[in-house]
Amino acid sequence: MARMGSKKHMKRLASPRLWQIHRKETKWTPRTRPGPHPLKRSIPLQIIMRDMLGYATNIKETKKILTEGNVIIDGVVRRDLRFPVGLMDVIEIKKINEFYRVLPHPRKELILHEISEEEAAFKLCQLTNKATVRKGNIQLTFHDGRNILVKVQDPTNPVEDTLKTRDAIQLTLPNQEIINHIKFEEDKLAIIRGGKNAGLVGRVKEIEKRIGYHASVVTLENTQGESFKTALEYVFPIGEDEPIISLPEYSLF
Repeated sequence: MARMGSKKHMKRLASPRLWQIHRKETKWTPRTRPGPHPLKRSIPLQIIMRDMLGYATNIKETKKILTEGNVIIDGVVRRDLRFPVGLMDVIEIKKINEFYRVLPHPRKELILHEISEEEAAFKLCQLTNKATVRKGNIQLTFHDGRNILVKVQDPTNPVEDTLKTRDAIQLTLPNQEIINHIKFEEDKLAIIRGGKNAGLVGRVKEIEKRIGYHASVVTLENTQGESFKTALEYVFPIGEDEPIISLPEYSLF
């Protein structure tokens, strides 16, 4: 049987484009561990600390920072160098009191956007799947892999079931309590999470759902009155009249 090779590392030349590293500086780079985000849509925690934030220059320094419990992701202390960090994750650097939210970018794909301590108390998650489980309760699955159980009093008439797939929720950290609900529908504000328009923000004007081989398309409009289209799967609701998260300047909102 052929040897599969290490699953802890990968060649830099083959690493995802969103990893902001020099491709020819050395041969190898850490590979993300299986977790809340897939390989091609996440960044290893080591690369964030060393290459993106510059708080370490090598693995030894990064390990020391993480081992001391100085890095908190979505309200949970993370000590794994290979932990995958992805879209909308909230990063807290404990000793220096800095907070970041991971947001999409048109060229870099994912960036760290600095936010306030108040804003770091919540996270936005997009609903990707729903399922009815034991006793008629509803299990919600979100884009970052987390599951939340919604308990219903009457399975025949679940009035608590108000969420639909592609809707977004505002979730407290670290308690994971749902405090807000943003429907995926026309006239809502949304950010583009992928494609050539990644990172742009606009108001949803039309949702054109198609069947078969043709991808569904969403038309959005920014504050300058410019319209642009993107695939349905790339649209992430972030607010109604105003976005509930702070945004970088390139978003054009």
